[in-house]
Amino acid sequence: MPMSTLSLTLNEIESLKSLTDSELQLVLTTLSQDPQGPTTRGSRKADREALRSAQDTRRHQDIGEPAWHLIDHDRRKKASESLAFHLKSYHPETFTLPFADFHYRFIDIVEHVVKDAG
Repeated sequence: MPMSTLSLTLNEIESLKSLTDSELQLVLTTLSQDPQGPTTRGSRKADREALRSAQDTRRHQDIGEPAWHLIDHDRRKKASESLAFHLKSYHPETFTLPFADFHYRFIDIVEHVVKDAG
């Protein structure tokens, strides 16, 4: 299969960096279709519009970077390892009373199902 060359502007390269893997796969699939076939001005325009649409979607879905300086990393790590700790730490208004033994047994079952798929 002969290799074809593709010429991209710096703006186009920068815009590709913001795409998700699936969006980038769509672009690559579109570019790889019939490389010997004629390229019309309309199809190039459609490709640019599809890329722009994917970028717009990505931009609207982006909620920004977390405020890492505000995160209690130790608490977050401990909560990721223990559902009981997570419930008490992140939802204290809901879990106001101490857990009973059967609560801990149930939490262990839930953790097993979630972590080990049953």
